[in-house]
Amino acid sequence: MSSGERTAAGDRTPVPVAVVVLAGVNVCIGLGYGIAAPVIPLLAAAFDVSDLAASGVVSAYALARIVAAPPASRLAARASPAPVMAVPMAVTAVTSLLAGMAGSFTGLLMWRALGGAATVVTSVAGQTLLYRVAPAGARGRATAVFHGGFLAGGLAGPLVGGVIAGVSLAPLLVYGGLLLLGGVLAAVLLGRARRASTPEDGDAASMSMSLREAWADRRFRVAVLTQFANAWVGNGLRFTVIPLFVAAVLGLGPVWTGLGLLLAGTTQVLVAPVSGRLTDSWSRRGPLVLGGLAAGASALLLAVDETTAG
Repeated sequence: MSSGERTAAGDRTPVPVAVVVLAGVNVCIGLGYGIAAPVIPLLAAAFDVSDLAASGVVSAYALARIVAAPPASRLAARASPAPVMAVPMAVTAVTSLLAGMAGSFTGLLMWRALGGAATVVTSVAGQTLLYRVAPAGARGRATAVFHGGFLAGGLAGPLVGGVIAGVSLAPLLVYGGLLLLGGVLAAVLLGRARRASTPEDGDAASMSMSLREAWADRRFRVAVLTQFANAWVGNGLRFTVIPLFVAAVLGLGPVWTGLGLLLAGTTQVLVAPVSGRLTDSWSRRGPLVLGGLAAGASALLLAVDETTAG
C-alpha cells in the first residue's frame, strides 16, 4: 500500500468496537497490576529472605509467562478468545489472593508463578482477538487503543495503591476484584462487540502461520528483537535500574522515583495515539525506528546526566 493509499485508508477506517472493549479490559488489568506489583517484593521480604531470593518472586512470574506463552498461543488460535481471556483472569485473581495469604516463601513463589502463567494466556488471547478484528487501515490506531488501556491503568495503579497500601492485603484484594471485573467485561461484551465489528482483512485464517514460517520473515525477526529491546529499557531498566540510580547516584528519595515513573507513564499514554495514527498514515517502519532511537538516546543521556532534571 502506498503512503497516499495508507493515509486515505487510515482516515476512513474506524476502530472496531471490540478493540474499545479490549482496551477497557486492559484498563482493569493495568490498574490492578500497578496496585499490586509494589506489594509483592514486600511480601517476599517479610519471610526474611535475601534480596536475591525476594527478586526471584518477580523472576518466577516472568519465567512462567515465557514458558506458558507457546501453549497459550495455540489455545488462543483454536478457542473462542472471550473465555480464553476471562477464565485466566479469574485464575490470576485467585492466585494473587492466595499469594498474599501464603504461609511460606515457597508458597508465595508458587502462587505468583501460576498467576504469571495465567496472565500470559489472557495477554495472548487479547492480542489474537485484536489482530482478528482490526482492519488494515486502522491497525495502528487499534493497537494504540489496546495498549493505551493498559498504560492508563498502570499509570493510575500506583496512585491508588499508595492510598490503600497500609491496609493488609487490600492491594491484592483490589487487584483480584479488578481482574474479575475485566473477566466479566471480556466474557459478556467481547462476543457482542466482535459480531458488531466488520474488519476488512482481520480474519484469523488469512493471517495464520507457524512460528518457523514467521521467523523466516525478516520483518518478524526485526519486530521480535525490537520488542525485546523495548521491554529491556521500558520495563527492566525503568523499574529496576532507575530506582537504584535515583537513590545511589542522585541521592534522592522514593518520591522522586515515583515522580519520574509518573512522567514516563504520562508520556506513554499521550504518545500512543499519535504513534497509532502515524503507523496507519505513514508507515510501520518509521515510528519503529524513531521510537527505538528515542528510547536508546534517553537511556544514554540518563547514564551521563547526574542532575535531577536529567
